[in-house]
Amino acid sequence: MPRMKKQRVDQAMEYGIAITAQVWDQVLLDPADRRRSTYESRLMGLFQAVARAHNQNPQARQVDFDLSSSEQKEGALALTLTRIDPPQGVAYLLLSLQGEPVEK
Repeated sequence: MPRMKKQRVDQAMEYGIAITAQVWDQVLLDPADRRRSTYESRLMGLFQAVARAHNQNPQARQVDFDLSSSEQKEGALALTLTRIDPPQGVAYLLLSLQGEPVEK
């Protein structure tokens, strides 16, 4: 049985990740992408991109980055990763579209 290379995303997983409905719809449920890739591969690609963005500057409260895939013809999707530190509760990462209004 071939051994698959394991991608490391565990460093970003010290935080929970919340994804806005708009990101979910555009990245994971896009009908055009359904013909080209599986839901699982799109979800894994999204988590890997979040991990890379977070790991580039783990102390930053907000990181803007682009998500691109070989299937996208219109270019990359501009995303924002924000660390939310609620007064009570556990800190988490919020993934949204750049410019998308979100409650913090």
